[in-house]
Amino acid sequence: TVIHLDEPTDSWAAVFTQNKFPGAPIKVGRSRLSSGKPIQTIVINNKISNVCSGGDGVGNAEYVCQAVANLLNLPGGVESVLPSSTGVIGWRLP
Repeated sequence: TVIHLDEPTDSWAAVFTQNKFPGAPIKVGRSRLSSGKPIQTIVINNKISNVCSGGDGVGNAEYVCQAVANLLNLPGGVESVLPSSTGVIGWRLP
């Protein structure tokens, strides 16, 4: 699922898990929030949590964000895409 705004916004917030072992989408999301840059798109993946996947979960989350940014020609690039995942723990994003 993709939620896309007509233009980037600085007016956004997020609430993340307090889990001691957050998944890759949480790490990427926290990084986006702390950067203070605008967000234009949220990409939501279900069925695969991208948590404890044994691979480069952050790289996989960034890859999906980059693909969305490229397809939508986002002026802010990958930094304007916020990833979110829910699903089976241990499965990797394709």
